[in-house]
Amino acid sequence: MKTRILFPIGAFVMLAPAFLHAEPVATAPAIPRPASNSHWTITYSNQGEPAQRDPVGTASPQVRSAEYEVTAPTARLTERYDGGRSSVVYVQDHFQLIYDRDLKAVVTLNWDKLAPELRQDRFTEAYPGFEWVSPQTFVGLQNVGKEPCAYFRKSEPLYEAKPDGSTGKRIGEIVYEAWASAKSGEPVAFRNRGRTGRYQFLAAPTSPITLPPEFAEAVARQSKRSVPPGQAASLR
Repeated sequence: MKTRILFPIGAFVMLAPAFLHAEPVATAPAIPRPASNSHWTITYSNQGEPAQRDPVGTASPQVRSAEYEVTAPTARLTERYDGGRSSVVYVQDHFQLIYDRDLKAVVTLNWDKLAPELRQDRFTEAYPGFEWVSPQTFVGLQNVGKEPCAYFRKSEPLYEAKPDGSTGKRIGEIVYEAWASAKSGEPVAFRNRGRTGRYQFLAAPTSPITLPPEFAEAVARQSKRSVPPGQAASLR
Protein backbone atom coordinates (compact mmCIF):
# COMPACT_ATOMS: atom_id res chain seq x y z
CA MET A 1 0.00 0.00 0.00
CA LYS A 2 1.38 3.38 -0.98
CA THR A 3 1.44 6.34 1.40
CA ARG A 4 -1.31 8.82 0.53
CA ILE A 5 -0.26 12.42 1.03
CA LEU A 6 -3.13 14.79 1.67
CA PHE A 7 -3.53 18.32 0.37
CA PRO A 8 -2.12 21.40 2.17
CA ILE A 9 -4.30 22.40 5.10
CA GLY A 10 -4.82 25.85 3.57
CA ALA A 11 -6.86 24.23 0.83
CA PHE A 12 -9.89 23.98 3.08
CA VAL A 13 -9.09 26.75 5.55
CA MET A 14 -9.93 29.17 2.73
CA LEU A 15 -13.45 27.73 2.65
CA ALA A 16 -14.44 29.35 5.96
CA PRO A 17 -17.22 29.60 6.82
CA ALA A 18 -17.14 26.18 5.24
CA PHE A 19 -20.74 25.13 5.74
CA LEU A 20 -22.00 28.02 3.58
CA HIS A 21 -20.39 26.40 0.54
CA ALA A 22 -21.54 22.82 1.08
CA GLU A 23 -23.64 21.22 -1.61
CA PRO A 24 -26.52 19.21 -0.11
CA VAL A 25 -26.76 15.52 -1.01
CA ALA A 26 -29.19 12.82 0.01
CA THR A 27 -27.17 10.80 2.52
CA ALA A 28 -23.92 10.94 4.47
CA PRO A 29 -21.16 8.43 3.67
CA ALA A 30 -20.40 5.91 6.39
CA ILE A 31 -17.25 6.70 8.36
CA PRO A 32 -15.37 3.39 8.69
CA ARG A 33 -14.04 2.11 11.97
CA PRO A 34 -10.22 1.99 12.14
CA ALA A 35 -9.00 -1.29 10.68
CA SER A 36 -7.48 -3.92 12.97
CA ASN A 37 -4.19 -3.46 11.09
CA SER A 38 -3.75 0.22 10.29
CA HIS A 39 -1.41 3.20 10.55
CA TRP A 40 -2.07 6.92 10.28
CA THR A 41 -0.90 10.31 11.54
CA ILE A 42 -2.62 13.56 12.46
CA THR A 43 -0.78 16.87 12.12
CA TYR A 44 -2.20 19.79 14.08
CA SER A 45 -2.17 23.51 13.37
CA ASN A 46 -3.70 26.50 15.13
CA GLN A 47 -6.12 28.85 13.43
CA GLY A 48 -5.98 32.06 15.39
CA GLU A 49 -6.70 30.69 18.87
CA PRO A 50 -4.14 31.00 21.70
CA ALA A 51 -2.75 28.00 23.52
CA GLN A 52 -4.81 26.73 26.43
CA ARG A 53 -3.56 27.79 29.85
CA ASP A 54 -3.63 26.10 33.19
CA PRO A 55 -4.96 27.75 36.40
CA VAL A 56 -1.65 29.51 37.16
CA GLY A 57 -1.56 31.07 33.71
CA THR A 58 1.28 29.23 31.98
CA ALA A 59 0.71 27.97 28.45
CA SER A 60 0.10 24.21 28.29
CA PRO A 61 2.17 22.30 25.72
CA GLN A 62 0.08 21.42 22.70
CA VAL A 63 0.22 18.26 20.64
CA ARG A 64 1.74 19.01 17.24
CA SER A 65 1.46 15.54 15.74
CA ALA A 66 0.15 12.13 16.68
CA GLU A 67 1.00 8.76 15.18
CA TYR A 68 -1.45 5.85 15.50
CA GLU A 69 -0.42 2.22 14.92
CA VAL A 70 -2.89 -0.63 15.31
CA THR A 71 -2.16 -4.36 15.15
CA ALA A 72 -5.07 -5.87 17.06
CA PRO A 73 -5.26 -6.58 19.92
CA THR A 74 -2.40 -4.11 20.55
CA ALA A 75 -2.08 -0.47 19.51
CA ARG A 76 0.31 2.41 20.07
CA LEU A 77 -0.15 6.17 20.08
CA THR A 78 2.90 8.46 19.94
CA GLU A 79 2.22 12.16 20.58
CA ARG A 80 4.76 14.93 19.98
CA TYR A 81 4.37 18.27 21.74
CA ASP A 82 5.69 21.79 21.51
CA GLY A 83 9.30 21.93 22.64
CA GLY A 84 10.15 18.44 21.45
CA ARG A 85 8.61 16.40 24.29
CA SER A 86 6.81 13.20 23.34
CA SER A 87 4.69 10.55 25.04
CA VAL A 88 3.66 7.02 24.17
CA VAL A 89 0.37 5.33 25.03
CA TYR A 90 -0.21 1.60 24.51
CA VAL A 91 -3.51 -0.21 24.20
CA GLN A 92 -3.96 -3.91 24.91
CA ASP A 93 -7.53 -5.12 24.42
CA HIS A 94 -9.60 -2.78 26.63
CA PHE A 95 -6.65 -1.51 28.72
CA GLN A 96 -4.95 1.81 28.08
CA LEU A 97 -1.39 1.94 29.43
CA ILE A 98 0.48 5.15 30.21
CA TYR A 99 3.88 5.60 31.84
CA ASP A 100 3.59 8.20 34.61
CA ARG A 101 6.89 10.09 34.92
CA ASP A 102 6.06 11.30 38.43
CA LEU A 103 5.09 7.89 39.77
CA LYS A 104 7.76 6.17 37.66
CA ALA A 105 5.23 3.43 36.97
CA VAL A 106 2.78 2.28 34.34
CA VAL A 107 -0.78 3.47 34.97
CA THR A 108 -3.50 1.16 33.64
CA LEU A 109 -6.96 2.42 32.67
CA ASN A 110 -9.88 0.16 31.82
CA TRP A 111 -11.59 1.90 28.91
CA ASP A 112 -14.85 0.05 29.49
CA LYS A 113 -15.13 1.44 33.02
CA LEU A 114 -14.48 5.06 32.10
CA ALA A 115 -17.28 7.60 31.91
CA PRO A 116 -18.32 8.37 28.29
CA GLU A 117 -16.75 11.84 28.36
CA LEU A 118 -13.36 10.27 29.22
CA ARG A 119 -13.34 7.84 26.31
CA GLN A 120 -12.22 10.34 23.66
CA ASP A 121 -8.87 8.57 23.35
CA ARG A 122 -10.42 5.26 22.29
CA PHE A 123 -8.90 5.57 18.84
CA THR A 124 -9.23 1.88 18.03
CA GLU A 125 -13.02 2.27 17.77
CA ALA A 126 -13.40 5.72 16.21
CA TYR A 127 -11.06 8.06 14.41
CA PRO A 128 -10.00 11.02 16.61
CA GLY A 129 -11.96 14.16 15.81
CA PHE A 130 -14.76 12.09 14.27
CA GLU A 131 -16.34 10.59 17.40
CA TRP A 132 -19.31 12.97 17.16
CA VAL A 133 -19.91 12.56 13.42
CA SER A 134 -23.30 11.12 12.48
CA PRO A 135 -25.91 11.38 9.71
CA GLN A 136 -27.58 14.09 11.80
CA THR A 137 -24.48 16.32 11.64
CA PHE A 138 -23.95 15.88 7.90
CA VAL A 139 -24.26 19.13 5.94
CA GLY A 140 -23.33 18.30 2.37
CA LEU A 141 -20.42 17.97 -0.04
CA GLN A 142 -17.37 20.18 -0.44
CA ASN A 143 -14.42 19.91 -2.75
CA VAL A 144 -11.29 19.89 -0.59
CA GLY A 145 -8.51 20.48 -3.02
CA LYS A 146 -9.66 18.29 -5.89
CA GLU A 147 -11.24 15.64 -3.67
CA PRO A 148 -15.02 15.61 -3.04
CA CYS A 149 -15.53 15.44 0.71
CA ALA A 150 -18.47 15.03 3.04
CA TYR A 151 -18.72 17.96 5.43
CA PHE A 152 -20.04 17.54 8.99
CA ARG A 153 -20.74 20.28 11.52
CA LYS A 154 -22.23 20.70 14.97
CA SER A 155 -22.17 23.36 17.65
CA GLU A 156 -22.57 23.39 21.41
CA PRO A 157 -23.18 26.31 23.77
CA LEU A 158 -20.17 27.64 25.66
CA TYR A 159 -20.81 28.87 29.20
CA GLU A 160 -18.76 30.96 31.57
CA ALA A 161 -16.93 28.93 34.22
CA LYS A 162 -17.20 30.49 37.69
CA PRO A 163 -14.43 30.20 40.35
CA ASP A 164 -16.65 27.95 42.49
CA GLY A 165 -16.98 25.47 39.64
CA SER A 166 -20.54 26.38 38.71
CA THR A 167 -21.69 27.43 35.26
CA GLY A 168 -22.35 31.07 34.46
CA LYS A 169 -23.95 32.81 31.51
CA ARG A 170 -23.62 31.68 27.93
CA ILE A 171 -20.66 33.40 26.27
CA GLY A 172 -20.59 31.78 22.85
CA GLU A 173 -20.52 28.40 21.17
CA ILE A 174 -18.08 25.63 20.32
CA VAL A 175 -18.10 24.59 16.68
CA TYR A 176 -16.97 21.15 15.54
CA GLU A 177 -16.21 20.48 11.87
CA ALA A 178 -15.03 17.40 10.01
CA TRP A 179 -14.26 16.45 6.42
CA ALA A 180 -14.26 12.88 5.12
CA SER A 181 -13.70 11.42 1.67
CA ALA A 182 -17.05 11.28 -0.11
CA LYS A 183 -15.90 8.09 -1.83
CA SER A 184 -14.37 6.03 0.99
CA GLY A 185 -15.56 7.81 4.13
CA GLU A 186 -11.96 7.97 5.39
CA PRO A 187 -11.18 11.05 7.52
CA VAL A 188 -9.48 13.95 5.78
CA ALA A 189 -9.44 16.66 8.46
CA PHE A 190 -11.30 18.08 11.46
CA ARG A 191 -11.39 21.38 13.29
CA ASN A 192 -12.57 22.60 16.70
CA ARG A 193 -11.57 25.26 19.23
CA GLY A 194 -9.31 26.90 16.68
CA ARG A 195 -7.26 23.77 16.03
CA THR A 196 -7.18 21.80 12.80
CA GLY A 197 -6.08 18.17 12.51
CA ARG A 198 -5.01 16.83 9.11
CA TYR A 199 -4.98 13.08 8.43
CA GLN A 200 -2.38 11.12 6.50
CA PHE A 201 -2.83 7.37 6.03
CA LEU A 202 0.32 5.24 5.87
CA ALA A 203 1.16 1.66 4.98
CA ALA A 204 -0.22 -0.80 7.52
CA PRO A 205 2.30 -2.30 9.99
CA THR A 206 4.02 -5.44 8.73
CA SER A 207 4.69 -6.92 12.18
CA PRO A 208 2.71 -6.99 15.45
CA ILE A 209 3.27 -4.27 18.03
CA THR A 210 5.02 -5.66 21.11
CA LEU A 211 4.46 -4.22 24.56
CA PRO A 212 7.61 -3.15 26.46
CA PRO A 213 8.24 -5.41 29.49
CA GLU A 214 6.89 -2.99 32.10
CA PHE A 215 3.69 -2.52 30.12
CA ALA A 216 3.27 -6.26 29.57
CA GLU A 217 3.68 -6.84 33.31
CA ALA A 218 0.96 -4.26 34.04
CA VAL A 219 -1.44 -6.04 31.68
CA ALA A 220 -0.64 -9.40 33.29
CA ARG A 221 -1.43 -8.01 36.75
CA GLN A 222 -4.74 -6.56 35.54
CA SER A 223 -5.68 -9.76 33.73
CA LYS A 224 -5.46 -11.71 36.99
CA ARG A 225 -8.27 -9.63 38.41
CA SER A 226 -11.83 -10.74 37.74
CA VAL A 227 -13.62 -8.70 35.08
CA PRO A 228 -17.43 -8.83 35.04
CA PRO A 229 -19.03 -10.21 31.85
CA GLY A 230 -19.41 -7.54 29.19
CA GLN A 231 -16.57 -5.43 30.56
CA ALA A 232 -13.80 -6.88 28.37
CA ALA A 233 -13.86 -5.51 24.83
CA SER A 234 -11.24 -6.79 22.41
CA LEU A 235 -9.87 -4.97 19.39
CA ARG A 236 -10.19 -8.16 17.37
